[in-house]
Amino acid sequence: MKNSMVSLDKVYFLSLNQTCDVVNLSRSTIYRMMKVGSFPQTVQLTPNRVGFRTSDLKKWVGGVK
Repeated sequence: MKNSMVSLDKVYFLSLNQTCDVVNLSRSTIYRMMKVGSFPQTVQLTPNRVGFRTSDLKKWVGGVK
C-alpha cells in the first residue's frame, strides 16, 4: 500500500497498514497511542479482522494541531 493514495471519502474502514500510511505514524506508535486513549480504537469487522473507521480518523486528524 506504500505510495498509494487512499480516498477517505470512498472507504469506510482502513487496515492498520493503510492507517499508518494515511496518518504517517508507525504501527508501534499507533498501538501506544491507542493504549493511552489518544488515537481512535479499532472496530472488529470479522472474527479475525479489525479496522479503523475513516470517520474516526478524519475527526482525529482534524483535532490534532
